[in-house]
Amino acid sequence: RHTLSLHDALPIFIVRQIKGLFNRPYRRINVGETGHEVRFQIFLVVQTALLLSITYYLFTRSENGGNYVVDSPMLVVGIFLAIFLGYFLLKKLLYSVVNWVYFDRKSNQQWSQLTLFIVSAEGVLILPAVLLMIYFGLSAQYTLIYVAAIVGLAKLLLFYQGYVIFFKRTAASLQIILYFCTLELMPL
Repeated sequence: RHTLSLHDALPIFIVRQIKGLFNRPYRRINVGETGHEVRFQIFLVVQTALLLSITYYLFTRSENGGNYVVDSPMLVVGIFLAIFLGYFLLKKLLYSVVNWVYFDRKSNQQWSQLTLFIVSAEGVLILPAVLLMIYFGLSAQYTLIYVAAIVGLAKLLLFYQGYVIFFKRTAASLQIILYFCTLELMPL
């Protein structure tokens, strides 16, 4: 009997998640994630927050000439990292509370897995632009445009998936807009 290692299982997991984004049958069997996959996604969420912190630091440094109250760039990036991690945590808590009150357990689990995957994917897609900015001097403005496009596409995908998971059978178009705007824009 052959078991898959984490290295072999991750591509299968990623392909399964991407297929699940746009192929949601009415009765979907919810495939659980292993502990390794969840830990890997949490690592990628921290990476996403770090990449957003570095991007924001380099953008503001180029805009204001690097004038911060704190002299250490590492400390400034660390503060930005704490802010982004706090944002992700606040958003997760708000989603958990609101979804627990209004929706069933299966939908909540699907949404939780989806948001973790989307934020992880954001970090993977942002990584090349940040590396180009750091090592090859790509303009901070171009990097910010790229990062904003990735984050915007992720928000659109979350909006679509929120409709599919929670509201498709209820035909409540105003409710999805209120739900999404409250939980996505309020933490920002």
